[in-house]
Amino acid sequence: MSRPKPTILLSQTAKNWNATEILAAQGVFVVAYNGKPIGMRNNGLLDHRLKYHRTAFINGGQAFCLARKLNRQFGTDQFGVLHYSAGEPLTEAEYYIRFGVLERASLADG
Repeated sequence: MSRPKPTILLSQTAKNWNATEILAAQGVFVVAYNGKPIGMRNNGLLDHRLKYHRTAFINGGQAFCLARKLNRQFGTDQFGVLHYSAGEPLTEAEYYIRFGVLERASLADG
């Protein structure tokens, strides 16, 4: 089965002929553990480099694939997918204040 053709909302072509297209999405699909959204990182034990991985996608198939992989890897069935179809608008300053990063709020306002 092929992917459905995306709906292009905006498009702009740069001088180097690279096009940036803004596509309509059905929402955001987030990988969750025990019903709560997660973040994910790998820690290189030899070189101590952290690599952060995506856990939020606009394509549900990618989220379900990652959830299945994590369930196999950790021998559980607690990984699943949450779907957010519409959210409340949030400014950068509100984000920093609401989530406890107060020192950054002054940077976002200026």
